[in-house]
Amino acid sequence: MALAALGCDTDASGGAFPSADLVRFDGAALGEGTYDPRDGQVVIQQTTDADHDWSLAVHEGRVLVGVPALGELRAYALDGTDPVDGELVASGAASARFGESVSARGSRWVVGAPDTNAGPDAAQAGEVRVGSSPVATLTGSRAQGRLGRAVAACGDLDGDGIADLAAAAPWEASLSGRVYVTAAEASGTLSPAAAVESTDVDAQFGAALACGDDLFGEATADLAVGAPFGGKPADADTAVAWVTEGFVALFDADALSTGVAAQTLVVGTGEPDAFGAAVATCHLRESAYADLVVGAPLARDGDGVVYVYSGAAGVGTNPNPSISLRGTAGNGRFGAALACGDLDGDGLDELFVGAPGVDDPGGLDEVGALYVFDGLGTTAGTLTAADAHRVFTADRAYLRTGARFTVGDLDGDALVELVLVVRQKARSDE
Repeated sequence: MALAALGCDTDASGGAFPSADLVRFDGAALGEGTYDPRDGQVVIQQTTDADHDWSLAVHEGRVLVGVPALGELRAYALDGTDPVDGELVASGAASARFGESVSARGSRWVVGAPDTNAGPDAAQAGEVRVGSSPVATLTGSRAQGRLGRAVAACGDLDGDGIADLAAAAPWEASLSGRVYVTAAEASGTLSPAAAVESTDVDAQFGAALACGDDLFGEATADLAVGAPFGGKPADADTAVAWVTEGFVALFDADALSTGVAAQTLVVGTGEPDAFGAAVATCHLRESAYADLVVGAPLARDGDGVVYVYSGAAGVGTNPNPSISLRGTAGNGRFGAALACGDLDGDGLDELFVGAPGVDDPGGLDEVGALYVFDGLGTTAGTLTAADAHRVFTADRAYLRTGARFTVGDLDGDALVELVLVVRQKARSDE
């Protein structure tokens, strides 16, 4: 996922981009090369005039699209038959930003509405809704906590044999942040089964979430939580200043029960990297363990760095990255969004890295780029954006390609499709 704080949503003149397209690229057709993000196999044009700040997830062969400006969750098959507005799956209040986050696993979807007011003393406490049938709701209780800013539909996190969901309230406790875990296969009003938090003020713990079934090689699923503004004392003796480089906390079932992370990952650069602004669990190599990928889009003065933690022996036993991928564009924010999926049918994932701040060499601002890397399971050391096997970018200012995308199998061929949100036009152009 990408943090709203890492970029703006207006063009240079201050005009918003009120509309956008949904664009699908078929995995089987994506050979190496450079692609214009507007030229996919299926394009639904000007899906809505209500902003472009959508959330995306693949669910049962369709793309779920959260449209928070309308308070709607829509679904698209993206096979050329969809109406412009798709199918309305669920709705809530636009003032609550229903649809700001969405995740899916199996038959269940999870949607966040972080600006939900839960009472006179709990403004913007937030809420999470779980569907499809029956529908369940988890409501925040702390004012300004913004529960549902990030959500993740997971497997069994706590060992009770029931699939769970994780929902973040990154603004709780003076922006320290908390993450709540509860059963996803329930109805009615949900109560958290576990809660974990950060003690770092302003850490925004939970700004990014990812679930993996085998980070630690145990029977239960595992949870990765990004805290991109967490830190540590710059001087351990005096604790005068803080280095807000960010961290990622990993939790297995035992760690969730105690509230203490099984492993905490840091990069130790001493700079405000926003490490943990995006996280993803992937299968980049032939191993019983999953790999963990972490984005640090503010690293190297905003060029951005992505770190890959090898799952060859379990991420929980190896806190050092095996690969560093570096952005090469000034303030490109490489690593602001991440995803993994198998494009070529070899059984291993490709890594998708968004860099929405990339400028065009000709001088156009923030055209953005999405980079796709193959074969990382046999790689070690440092790579750059130039090593990507596929690149999506276009010569259009403020398009910010790579800010919003998802991958998943939409046609049942066991290869993932890529779906992007492509900002369409500025108000000043209308």
